[in-house]
Amino acid sequence: MDLIPKGLFFTSGVGVHKERLVSFELALKDARVNHLNLVTVSSIVPPGCQVVSADEGVRHLKPGAVTFCVAAWISSNEPGRTVTSAVGMCSPKDQAMHGYLSEHHAFDESEELAKEYAEYLAALMFMNTNGIPEGTGLSWSANKAIWMETNRILRLESAVKSAIVSLGTYTTVFAGAIFLW
Repeated sequence: MDLIPKGLFFTSGVGVHKERLVSFELALKDARVNHLNLVTVSSIVPPGCQVVSADEGVRHLKPGAVTFCVAAWISSNEPGRTVTSAVGMCSPKDQAMHGYLSEHHAFDESEELAKEYAEYLAALMFMNTNGIPEGTGLSWSANKAIWMETNRILRLESAVKSAIVSLGTYTTVFAGAIFLW
C-alpha cells in the first residue's frame, strides 16, 4: 500500500526552557504540532500535493496521529547565540512531476539567509535530478534566475524560525513541512 500525501503545510516555532527537551516541546507547541507523533521523512513532495495554510492543515490533524514531515530543528544553551532552522520547497510547473523539500539548521545565521539557502537546496535537488545543470560558481540569485527561466519551477516556498539564546536556558527552533492525507 502506498502512502501518498495529498497536501502539506509549513509551520515553525521557538521554545525556551531550562531543560532542552522541554524547549523542543515548546517549539513544537509554538508551531502547533506538539499534539502529533512526528515521523521525519526525506525530501519528496508528491505530484499534485497541495500546499495549504497552517490554520487549515492543523484542523485536519488529531491528537496522537502519526504524522509524516520534513523538519529541521536546532537547540543551544550558549547565551547570545542565534539558532535558525528552515525547510525549503521547490515545486515543479508540471504537476505530474514531484518536487523537493530540504531542511537546514545553523548557528548565527539570519532567517533570510536560511530561507534562501533552504530554497536553494530544494531547487538544486530538483534541477540536478531533472538534468538541468547548475551554473558552476554562480550565486544562488544567478542560479535562481537561470532556473526560473527554464520555466520548470512553479514556486519556491519555505518556513523559517530563528531566536537568540538567553542566559540559563535552552532555545530550540523548529521548522517543518507537515504532510496531510
